[in-house]
Amino acid sequence: GLEWARGKGRSGSTTHDRHTSRPAMPPQDVPPSDNLYVTELPPGSDEAFVQELFEQYGTVTSVKVLRPSSAESTVAALVRFVSVEEAAWVHDEVGGNIPEGL
Repeated sequence: GLEWARGKGRSGSTTHDRHTSRPAMPPQDVPPSDNLYVTELPPGSDEAFVQELFEQYGTVTSVKVLRPSSAESTVAALVRFVSVEEAAWVHDEVGGNIPEGL
């Protein structure tokens, strides 16, 4: 499944947990955010693909794909939702699973 982390917010850095068997969780002192850091996306994933993939779960306001080191590598992305509540729901309900469409 995909690996997840919630960021600190619009100006903060994101957190990352390298365990792939469950959703990545931020340290307790990091408040929930509207921004999710998603890894293990298929090689070649672009902003349009990631936005379409996550719009089935909530209102996506922006996507930034972080370019991998090679074309064969999995892709990471920052996916921002319309609210902290939507991002938290997606993190809790979809994190660690394979989203529909993959």
